[in-house]
Amino acid sequence: MKITATIVLAVVIATLSIEARAEDTCNLNIADRARAAVAFDQMLSVFRHPRCANCHGALNVYEADTAHPPGSMMQTETDIFGDTMSTPAGAETCVQCHDAARGEWIQKPNPTSEIQWANLSDEDLWRRLRNTRIITNRVTRETEDSTGNLLIQHTRDDPLIQHGFAGTRAMTANTSWWGERPSPEPPPFTKEEFIVALEDWVDALDARETWPEGDCSVALAERQFSIRSLQYPETIASGARAIDLTVVYSGRPEFPIQVILQPRTCPSDSSCGTERRNVSETSSANTITGTGMFWCTGLSASEVWDMDYEVVLMDAQQRRTEPFASPVTCKPPEMRTR
Repeated sequence: MKITATIVLAVVIATLSIEARAEDTCNLNIADRARAAVAFDQMLSVFRHPRCANCHGALNVYEADTAHPPGSMMQTETDIFGDTMSTPAGAETCVQCHDAARGEWIQKPNPTSEIQWANLSDEDLWRRLRNTRIITNRVTRETEDSTGNLLIQHTRDDPLIQHGFAGTRAMTANTSWWGERPSPEPPPFTKEEFIVALEDWVDALDARETWPEGDCSVALAERQFSIRSLQYPETIASGARAIDLTVVYSGRPEFPIQVILQPRTCPSDSSCGTERRNVSETSSANTITGTGMFWCTGLSASEVWDMDYEVVLMDAQQRRTEPFASPVTCKPPEMRTR
């Protein structure tokens, strides 16, 4: 599987950088710390994806100006599960839209809750996973202190995690609130691939039964500044509004960061420009957004154009990431998709 090959190569690179670090509190050897760091980096591509992060604090459905499409939600009882929440406008519950997760849909209103980790740094998220309690029974709401085995079991069995990897927002064809059910947006890895990385992280830490002493998140500190993933629609309609580009990165860049979208190739009869956006430090850890970076204009009813672009990040110290491919297809307005 592709993940395994990536881990083997990256362990060598990470080992070289970690060897130079001063003594720290992690009691693992250099090879295991490097292996754990690489596996965790793989997991971060899922943790930072909206289908995972939105349920863990990136989207607050209780805020008045929430980005939640149906609008702000109101907690009507002390129970935190979706059957007891409604919109201020009426008695419609969360599961009217998220109808594939009836009795399961959940978001805690407390932004400091231990499960609200989306805006934590990579290192703090590492620590949170080992210092949290995990729901082991959704009927009785029982929880247990985290162990590696329990974290793996939770990932395999929890129904909301399964919905997250499906990318459907737990919405079936019966959903009517948004007028149209959004297209699935799954994370970059399948659940099975994610569990491979999770097990490798746990085993590198020798944490099946208990977590190691000391703070081994220090293994993340020397990672190279690089792009891990991009989030944007792959199809854009001609004449539609400009599309934002969200970039998930690793490393410790110095803000402001410049997001650069540049053509790799350009058809001879087309005009291809470079877009740049300066982004100040945001509350979303290791995630930045370049606003209005993609758009298409002037296509006729029969034209379809595949844009061959790439993204580069450059921080305040002029450190640049390797280019990351960002292909986009432009279509006429009548072929517009969501």
